[in-house]
Amino acid sequence: MSLLEKFQAKPKKIKLGDEEIEIYPLSGRDIDLFVKMGDEKLRPKAIIEILVRTLKKSIPDVTEEEILNMDIKYITEILKAVMGVNTVETDVQKIFKR
Repeated sequence: MSLLEKFQAKPKKIKLGDEEIEIYPLSGRDIDLFVKMGDEKLRPKAIIEILVRTLKKSIPDVTEEEILNMDIKYITEILKAVMGVNTVETDVQKIFKR
């Protein structure tokens, strides 16, 4: 084990409807999304990309079409979990706090 291995992103299990899925934190490979989140014009696309990347890590055979056709209720739950597992306070997290 290298010195930095303990700092690698680790998943967190969440309950989504009657299913349990792992939500993987974003990592250094996803820094482009953090940059896009800072730009109001790019933020909506960044949110979609965060959702897609996260779910593809959790469910490798899921398609982008399946993800984008999910009920907004579940998308909101997933985005809350994504922001929670990433422990970052962003505008997205503020939007979905209720």
